Amino acid sequence: MPSRNDTQAGDVEFIKAPPGLRQKTGAVTLDLDAIARAEKHLANLASEYVFWVENDLQKLRQAFDDARAATDEATRGVHVEALFQVAHDMRGQGTTFGYPFVSQICDILCRYLDGAKGQGQVDLMLVSPFIDALRAIVNNRVAGETDAIGQAMVKGLQMAVAKRG
Repeated sequence: MPSRNDTQAGDVEFIKAPPGLRQKTGAVTLDLDAIARAEKHLANLASEYVFWVENDLQKLRQAFDDARAATDEATRGVHVEALFQVAHDMRGQGTTFGYPFVSQICDILCRYLDGAKGQGQVDLMLVSPFIDALRAIVNNRVAGETDAIGQAMVKGLQMAVAKRG
């Protein structure tokens, strides 16, 4: 059986730290007070999240409407990229501020857009239900991840993208 000092053990590679590394980096300590302050600050920001996400939803809808109205592929591509960027930002914030369905829905949307835009085949009719689902989550303040309707929306959107191929 491989030991921790071996350079390879199956699919895992152990890297032995060079001598003197601990002296160069010093001891690692956690400042629990700083962590508590950060968590408190994050909790305060969470109350403002709904306002931020509503603004993001407006940006998402505008990018969608602009992409739909575009008369050429280059302009459409610019707006699809804007759609992706807003969804990407929302994906990163949702769970942090207590709205994991926002993150999950935006993750599915980002994956779809990223794959489809590379092929030049973004189906905006498939994007519209994502925006509607996000609006429903935010308007109804569906925080947490136990809501059955939120779970059903995520599953339905996953299935729609899978069916699209």
